[in-house]
Amino acid sequence: MNAFAQARQGQIAAIAAAIEATAAQNAAFDALARWVSRYRAIVTTALRHNPQLRERLGMPLRSSGAARRPATAPVPTSVP
Repeated sequence: MNAFAQARQGQIAAIAAAIEATAAQNAAFDALARWVSRYRAIVTTALRHNPQLRERLGMPLRSSGAARRPATAPVPTSVP
């Protein structure tokens, strides 16, 4: 096998390894997302009467959308 063919085989092997690693990473992220979803559901149910503890766990209560929207700068009414 010449050097070009060996390099090509190495490239093919590297691409295959990258595809496998990406699939494993995606599976791990999916598993983590499922775990976090279950965790949030359990915490929400268990602490529904204690919102302060939920907030300490990083799960603030949902309120009106105004609290979650970024503040906008006031529009000037006159131009200097």
